[in-house]
Amino acid sequence: MAQLKKKRVDVKFISDDGVKDDTFIKVAGADAEGVYASGPQDVSGLEMNKAAKAAHMAEFGTEPGAFFDAAYAAMQALVNAIDKADSADADKIMNVLRTEKVDTTVGTIKFDARGDAEGVGFSMYQVQNGVYVELK
Repeated sequence: MAQLKKKRVDVKFISDDGVKDDTFIKVAGADAEGVYASGPQDVSGLEMNKAAKAAHMAEFGTEPGAFFDAAYAAMQALVNAIDKADSADADKIMNVLRTEKVDTTVGTIKFDARGDAEGVGFSMYQVQNGVYVELK
């Protein structure tokens, strides 16, 4: 970012969810202002999400990382599928994942035939006044 500004390159900086993390803002400082990044929809208002983050804070004393929500939801879906399949057989577990919805920290999800999650969404964010803001 700093090099782009130093060279007076006037372009919009757009990146993926790997940049949508407070660490990027801390490292880039004021140069992060105006940067766009894609990322999962903001699900911080969901009660299950709040509870999972509070439990993480209580256990580890730190904020969870950028991919906490997705990882936690994936584990919830897997545990649910194992429970519903009443088996550790991969085919039975995949069948449950692809046919049954499960409430998770990112909302109610299931998986399609390719294994892609249904019920999750992505948003665009922009750094405004030093924080990522979800664009509507």
